[in-house]
Amino acid sequence: MDCSTEDKVNIYRSLLEKLPPIHYVTVRKLMGHLYFIQEKQNRNKMSVENLGSIWGPTLMHVENKDSLEWSQKESLAVSDLISLYPKLFHVEEEEIARERKMMHVLERYHNSAVVTPQLSSKPSGDLKVWIYLGSKDSNQCYNVEVSISNMVNS
Repeated sequence: MDCSTEDKVNIYRSLLEKLPPIHYVTVRKLMGHLYFIQEKQNRNKMSVENLGSIWGPTLMHVENKDSLEWSQKESLAVSDLISLYPKLFHVEEEEIARERKMMHVLERYHNSAVVTPQLSSKPSGDLKVWIYLGSKDSNQCYNVEVSISNMVNS
């Protein structure tokens, strides 16, 4: 079934809004991250389709449906979530501009670290994420920390 972009946005939004708040915020953050990765596809070769084919089966695996047809559907759905990210999650242009600026600063940092490696710091290997439910102004903030040692030992 072929849908217009507007129909897809409405269908995906209605499904996303049924998620528990923590899941919704997590999906929003992940799709936002993947959206900005695909914006650099000329450098990283990660188009929406490539990201969808990697993340689709990982995020949307259906039990007892290992066929190629299901993998393609999962990949297509994640590709849609990535490409429609600004519309699905009501992302303001100000937020997109802020993310692009942060990516630019990170690129400059990494480029300078390549030139002067002695100045770069050693990464800790830990992943720390603060997840806000609703907005950053809310009091509902969850701090999640994942360390490499925890992942290796599990």
